[in-house]
Parts: sequence; C-alpha cells; structure tokens
Amino acid sequence: MNPRGERAALIVSLSLNLFLAAAVTALFIWGAGLFALGGQAGSLRQVARSLDPAHRRALVAVLQTEVQAVRPETQQVRALRQDAWRSLEAPDFDPAKVKAELAQARTLNQDASGKVQDSLIDFAAALPIDQRASLGRALLARMPRAPRQKPGKAADGR
Repeated sequence: MNPRGERAALIVSLSLNLFLAAAVTALFIWGAGLFALGGQAGSLRQVARSLDPAHRRALVAVLQTEVQAVRPETQQVRALRQDAWRSLEAPDFDPAKVKAELAQARTLNQDASGKVQDSLIDFAAALPIDQRASLGRALLARMPRAPRQKPGKAADGR
C-alpha cells in the first residue's frame, strides 16, 4: 500500500475508533445508566403506590433496607465502570483488562439487582392476593417495551 493509502486507512481507522468509543460512552450514559440500582429502587417506590398505604409503607421499608444492603456492590459497580471509561484515554490502554472490569461490573450489578428482586418476591409472598395482583400489574407496567417489528417480518428476522 502506498503512503497515501496508508494515511487514508489510518484516518478511517481512527475515525471508526472514535465513533465506537463515543457509542460505548453514550450507551453507558443513556442505556446502562437507566438500569442502575438506584434508579430501580426509585421506580420500585413508584410501583409501591399500587398498594394500600400500610403495604406501601412496608414495601418502601423493605426496599430501603435492601438498597442499603447492596450499596457496597453498587458503589463497586460504579467505580469499576468509571475506571474502565477513564482507561480509554490511557496510553497503555488494555482492552482485555477493560473488558474484564466491565464483566465484573455487570456481574456485581446483576447480583445486586437479583437481591432486590428476591426481597421483593419475599415481600409479595406475604401480601393478600388482591395486593399481590396489584403489585404484579404495576411491575409489568414498568417493564421496558419490546422493540416493534416491521410488518411482515417473522420474529426470527425472516
């Protein structure tokens, strides 16, 4: 390849890398950030409004206790993600290390979220059926909607 072609390839490669770095950052800020546990606890408080006042107060207390219990994990998740994103500007950037940090953050985040969900299910098990049903409907309503398919396309993309 001649020097001019190498230079063009280098520019294209750098542009693509910058685009991908920006996309990952945007995903973190707007996508992954939406699923952070603190936000989950807040939206679960919204779900608690579907219950009568006594059960609502009890659920909020359970959520506060559980969020306090998983706070160290959520703080570690945040620190791992911050370290990963900061390392993008390091001259000795190690993609394998960053991937490992992000994998660890995902695992910790999923574990913390699972603990909150488990406490929610334990709480729901003690509710009267009408309150449990109301809670279930409110939880379903807060779930993200599935992406819409184009008309005529099968679920498998054919």
